Amino acid sequence: MDQSPPENTVIRFANPPVSEVIISLEFEPIVLPLVGYSAMVDHFRQVYPTQREGPGPRGVQLLSEDESQMLQLDPERITANWRRRDRPYPGNSYLHQRFEADLKAFSNYLEQLQLSPLNPRTLLLAYANQVSIPEAQPYADLLQNIFPDIGWRREPNRKLPVPSGVNWQTIFHPDPSCVLNVYLQAPALALEGRLRGTPVIRFDFVAQAEATGETSHDEILGWFCRAHEWILTTFQELTSEDFRIEHWSQLNEGA
Repeated sequence: MDQSPPENTVIRFANPPVSEVIISLEFEPIVLPLVGYSAMVDHFRQVYPTQREGPGPRGVQLLSEDESQMLQLDPERITANWRRRDRPYPGNSYLHQRFEADLKAFSNYLEQLQLSPLNPRTLLLAYANQVSIPEAQPYADLLQNIFPDIGWRREPNRKLPVPSGVNWQTIFHPDPSCVLNVYLQAPALALEGRLRGTPVIRFDFVAQAEATGETSHDEILGWFCRAHEWILTTFQELTSEDFRIEHWSQLNEGA
């Protein structure tokens, strides 16, 4: 899994359109004693004071005080989930460090129970983004302003109307360790933040890799760093520079 990061110029944003981030590690199932779950929740209570039952059997969801961050734990997966909740995006560095700390704490807890170390299977990093669709602007025009590769020819003799909806997906293989899916839906309803329930253009980036053989924590975290750079590079090359500067406050290199 050791691959070099992309060489493209890295960009940053003061006001990115990110609405949700998912960092997930699936591993070979572990057998955690029932008594271990309550102790495990206490292990994370300082950062995640609220507990809910997980979506699957023997799963648990732990939430930060403002519920913008959620840690999901079950016998075969650890997932960190940040949701905007009307709060500014804290940045990839913070989310990566938070996941690193949670993964280390989870691994240490398993070690205390004398359980086998995690054997990784699948790594996933996903970014969901959304852009509001103004009432006065046709979404098809806004779509083309953001994504120059996607447009609708407006020839005078064309009989087809502008499509009432767009669902677009494409797949990239930026390196042998990564499959990157890009999903675009317009119009869609915003799921997070101040735009929740209003029409938006939604576009998601989902990077995924399969772990083979023994994979250390450093290799896992290194892959998540590279996956983020690939997502950022893809974001840069699919979107309009003018739109990035005007609406998302693109910063200079190294900012």
